[in-house]
Amino acid sequence: MKKRFIIMVSMCIILAGVLNGCTQIDSRFVGTWNHSMIPITYVTFFSDETCNYYTEFFDWKVKDGNLVLKNENGQLTFEFSFTDNDKTLTLTNIDTGKSDMYYKQ
Repeated sequence: MKKRFIIMVSMCIILAGVLNGCTQIDSRFVGTWNHSMIPITYVTFFSDETCNYYTEFFDWKVKDGNLVLKNENGQLTFEFSFTDNDKTLTLTNIDTGKSDMYYKQ
């Protein structure tokens, strides 16, 4: 009986560790975002963790509190903030310091 209890507790601990490693996407990003100053410029984030950023396709994820876009040509990292009930997104490029504001379509 004691052995069975130890096995069950061990399995629960392992399962908790596995589930803790699962990630969920930040659904606030998903959709098309229009640039605040340049009407023909937009970013579209898809729920499969891909995106179209300035006509180039990337994989995207939130890592260490930053938005990371990655493809075969390299990686872009942004600080981000949502305002106006998640309808406004501000992205600040970590490397250049340039900020852009987008409105959800």
